[in-house]
Amino acid sequence: FPIYWHRKNTQYQSLTISPIFSYGFSPDKKREHLMITPLYWKMKKHNSQMNILLPLWYLYSDTTSGAKYSSNTIFPIYWHRKNTQYQSLTISPIFSYGFSPDKKREHLMVTPLYWKINRPNYSQNSLIPLWWKDQNKVDDLESSRLFTLSGYWRIKKGKIATQGIFPIWWSLANKDTISGYQDNYILPLFNKALVLCWNLTNKDTISSYQDNYIFYLFSFSKNSAENRSYFTITPLFIHTREEGGFSNSLFPIWWQRRIGTGESQTYDNLIWPIYFRTQNRNYKNLTIFPLFSKGKSTDNSSNYLAITPLFWNIKNENRHQIILWPLIKRETNPNLSYFRLTPFIWYKNTPEKSYFSLQPFFYIGENNEFKTFNILWQIYNQHHYYGKKNTISLFFRLLYLEKHINGDNEFKILHKLFVNSEVAGEVEKTFFPFYSFKKNNNGEKTISMFLNFYHYSKKRIGNSQEFYHEEKIFWFMRLRSNYDKLVEEGKIIPLKN
Repeated sequence: FPIYWHRKNTQYQSLTISPIFSYGFSPDKKREHLMITPLYWKMKKHNSQMNILLPLWYLYSDTTSGAKYSSNTIFPIYWHRKNTQYQSLTISPIFSYGFSPDKKREHLMVTPLYWKINRPNYSQNSLIPLWWKDQNKVDDLESSRLFTLSGYWRIKKGKIATQGIFPIWWSLANKDTISGYQDNYILPLFNKALVLCWNLTNKDTISSYQDNYIFYLFSFSKNSAENRSYFTITPLFIHTREEGGFSNSLFPIWWQRRIGTGESQTYDNLIWPIYFRTQNRNYKNLTIFPLFSKGKSTDNSSNYLAITPLFWNIKNENRHQIILWPLIKRETNPNLSYFRLTPFIWYKNTPEKSYFSLQPFFYIGENNEFKTFNILWQIYNQHHYYGKKNTISLFFRLLYLEKHINGDNEFKILHKLFVNSEVAGEVEKTFFPFYSFKKNNNGEKTISMFLNFYHYSKKRIGNSQEFYHEEKIFWFMRLRSNYDKLVEEGKIIPLKN
């Protein structure tokens, strides 16, 4: 003490060289630990396992109550997460893929070229600079956009759709059954005439409009009656405005859109591939890739903040998680409360088990079978097995006390230096090296004195009610026994000379 501890029993064995090294395991390998302080930690307990190599690697898995959860991180390159709601794999800053079990949420990112995102009301698919496509649904209003490097584009909101092939063709259509219409333009032909520029004006107070075109370069149109207008500089810039919203795009870098007003407004702004901002009646977020991202729902039921790769704060109706990697993690949900300040403070509370640890000074843990209390690892250790027994050990079992609710007990000093035990019919009384007495509930017993200088044994013969008695001195010299009597009565077969 206080450098070297070695412990071994039927449940666990361990070796500790304080404060640098400790290793231990149970016979069935369901519990195991390895600690090379302060860099490497490995802990395995039944359904959970954790590995930490500070500050590079963190691995954790838990299958408690069938809810599978795993986390694997090689900082700052590799992240793998898996739980009942979502799983993902990220190789920063190039690749990330994840999906939910029902496939309603999914993402695939091969930065900065390919992005695929699926959510219940939103999807995005883009291969920059070849195409950009997304679909969005707010309440009952569906909208979609498609932009391609070939010049083809399409924007659809509800029953209104615009599409075109720069700088040749442009189309506007309204599929409403009552007020539907469709307009098509093919440049440089207009009204079957080849022209380079034109101006069309209608000054009617009710249905006035104005169109201006410069072939291949510029197009502007305004309809005052329907409060619609658009402005293009072919083939890069497009601006459209209609009642209740507008959109701007500078292909392929910038895209901006606003639909509606007030609480029902939807707003999107994208500067590829760095800046993303989205806002609608249900949610809003801001991302500055790959360092910062923040979002929240309008009713504050869910929000998140990420400062990659060090800090995450994620909250929804069922879960709240805060991570300052690799030192701090805090997580709560209806069935879990967890906190970690690596490598000193560890706390977890679930319906099945709970523990709190201030390493290496203090530990308390509880599950459905027992409760554990430790001070300075194993300087003081106490176990309370519900409805069975209580155990106390000092200095890695230098002193050990066990009391059963049925009256059985066990007391040991230095493992076998002094023993006074009676458990399940097994009786042992030892004061090494002077005296040792053992007896079981089958009637067998042994007595030895002075390191077996004198030894007496009583052993049952097979399944019979007969016993073989023997006394020895000087470790090997038989003093007396009932061997001859047992042979004479035919209870045992004599040994051949």
